[in-house]
Amino acid sequence: MLTMITGYSRWLSAILVPSRVKYDLFAGWWQLIDGLGATPRVLVWDGEGAIGRWRGGRVELTEECQAFRGTLGVKVIVCRPADPEAKGLIERCHDHLERSFLPGRTFSGPADFNTQLDDWLQVVNTRQRRALGCAPTDRITADRQAMVPLPPVPPVVGWRDSTRLARDHYVRIDSNDYVDHSAHADIQAKADAVAQQAPDVPVVVVAHSLGAVVAALAARAGRVEVSRFVLVEPALYDFARGEPAIEIHIGAMTTARELANDGDLYGYWKIVSPMMFGRSASRDRWAHERVFAARFCAVPQPWGHDVTVATFAQTPTLVVTGAWNDEYEAIAARLRKAGAQHIQVPGFDHRPQDHPRFESLVSGFEQDPPT
Repeated sequence: MLTMITGYSRWLSAILVPSRVKYDLFAGWWQLIDGLGATPRVLVWDGEGAIGRWRGGRVELTEECQAFRGTLGVKVIVCRPADPEAKGLIERCHDHLERSFLPGRTFSGPADFNTQLDDWLQVVNTRQRRALGCAPTDRITADRQAMVPLPPVPPVVGWRDSTRLARDHYVRIDSNDYVDHSAHADIQAKADAVAQQAPDVPVVVVAHSLGAVVAALAARAGRVEVSRFVLVEPALYDFARGEPAIEIHIGAMTTARELANDGDLYGYWKIVSPMMFGRSASRDRWAHERVFAARFCAVPQPWGHDVTVATFAQTPTLVVTGAWNDEYEAIAARLRKAGAQHIQVPGFDHRPQDHPRFESLVSGFEQDPPT
């Protein structure tokens, strides 16, 4: 559990994070600061390898911590080893959590743990503190006014790594397996690539956009044993046919493809660019955008593959959308009727997986017992 308390108001915040790995730690840290609504000018940590360490009589912050605090515009202090008085305030909170929050509770998963913890903290922060002579809620406004405003652009947090892609397009990060099927142009070829690389054990399949079609085809053929689906903005247009937003999109893209097939790539781009990327096509930029337009035109269309909702009906499924596009919300509604869970994560449009909460949502779903 990651905990934070402010020095003046004694406002307590906490969140359960998957691990102490730097990716999880900084994502959780940002969630606590974002929930506070402002950034304390000085952030104090007990010794934590992902944050920094004492060396040669001074603190050396990690590269990730330097980037994080630089975005926030604040100072980070790491307590000296064997200095319990420096962290007595937060240690008392830990003791209170162990004695007052945990006993007698049961949790269905990490998401339920954090939900119950949030409810408990809302009550705790309204209680009178003898040392203050008031409750944290009476001081938090003044506390926030003395803090640094949140940055206009959030710090980069979450799992990010880079590696050279092997010939088999297979990547393992932490304990998760990934297949990059972008080298295969045909949808069925992509599904075949996924099936060939899938291990011979039940797996959690996480698929984004067109990848949901690929995953559905591989699973429907019985070539991948899926224990759970996590579908992020799934482009499963086939089983949402008839929905106005779906038909409008397919009609416009069909017209655009016809223009491209007739040799009018710019005519294709005039339709596609504002619809898919929110920017009108321009002759002034065409020399730079032509290559991208040609590549996007070569991407297989996500409809016409006879994908049905039955593929997901018998498997626990989580659908995550960004609450920005009627098409994806219509698809999510069809999946929800078939028994899927649906969570909206606004603010990141077509990439809700970039939201700091995404990892905890998926982790909680994976640990929930199947219904």
